[in-house]
Amino acid sequence: MIRLVKPGEQFPDLIHHGDLLPLGTTVRIGHRNGAVYEQQAPRTWVDPSGGAPMDAYYLNGPNWLDRPVDMTEVEIPLESVEAFRWRMRDSALGAAERSGIHINPIIEMCSAFGAGTARFTEGGIVSSNVDIQQLPIGTVLYSGHPDVPSQMTVFEKKGHALTRILGTRDRQPGVPMTIYSIPGYTVPEPEVIADDDTLTRIALRVFRVGKAAQKNNGWCGVFNTCMTGVGITEQVLAKIGATTKGPGDTLDREQIALLPEGSILWWPWRSGQAFAVYIRDDSARGTSKTRRLFGWNDDGSNTHGHMHVVQTPDEPMAWRINGTMAQHLPDGVTLRVNGSNQVMSEGVRRHLVSYYDYAVQAWPVDAPVAEEVAL
Repeated sequence: MIRLVKPGEQFPDLIHHGDLLPLGTTVRIGHRNGAVYEQQAPRTWVDPSGGAPMDAYYLNGPNWLDRPVDMTEVEIPLESVEAFRWRMRDSALGAAERSGIHINPIIEMCSAFGAGTARFTEGGIVSSNVDIQQLPIGTVLYSGHPDVPSQMTVFEKKGHALTRILGTRDRQPGVPMTIYSIPGYTVPEPEVIADDDTLTRIALRVFRVGKAAQKNNGWCGVFNTCMTGVGITEQVLAKIGATTKGPGDTLDREQIALLPEGSILWWPWRSGQAFAVYIRDDSARGTSKTRRLFGWNDDGSNTHGHMHVVQTPDEPMAWRINGTMAQHLPDGVTLRVNGSNQVMSEGVRRHLVSYYDYAVQAWPVDAPVAEEVAL
């Protein structure tokens, strides 16, 4: 991950790492020549020329360090695995709320990379309403800071809603809030700090899960911007020798042959009216080294020019299919309604709805492999 930032370089995750920057630091949003904002108080970024607050949309970046006060570089410290995953969850849910997209696929994505639940600490940040709803009644939160009174707003959780008790601004979607107090809160035990390789490998999991979710849900390029904004890029991951080709990618024959043996691939056809499932098998003939596991309405081929990677042995994933396809899967395939973690029982399979989306949770390990046809 990014550990050292110099002026002119990207600063990762301004929401959760902004406290590392001294007051008076300026950043440029969007690109190196973007608009300048100054941290005039803790977690309070303001246009120094006009006094307008930074739009929360820009918080996920990417942002570039412009002028750190009395510093030539900023060191990003290591953290625990739990803290890293929480940052990724909070960033993802906050960005989704700001962009107005459906939240269930984001929750599903977070669960897939190990952040299925919220992690609250006094003085910490929470950015999404779905997590704020999990805080106990009586929790006090605020945005802004007393040093910039015009930007300061304080809320108390009463029932399911936040009640404004100080300030004039209503909470806007996805705006990060600082947790001031939680009823009955006790300081947690210190967590074990992970090494950089461990955190980078977890970031690789976040990257792959996210790219698969992007393909499944048709998310636009804003998703890629958010990934870059928290410091997860192919260049960062490459430093541990990790290939980012995996679930969520569409690969050609030569690239498929480089996948781990046992990887599962998917080939949809005819606007969702045909499909085939393949497995990477070192003993298979042909350039892609694949065998056909199952197909419906397809041409029976053991390879295609391009196929979608849906699972690898080290990266179990769920992949989305339409209801028509789901009705033609073999017995033993684990399904769930897309956007939900609820696994469907075998008895429910006959009630599949053609116009719903479903997720293939797992392909049976003992599924028969089709006889290979030499190409």
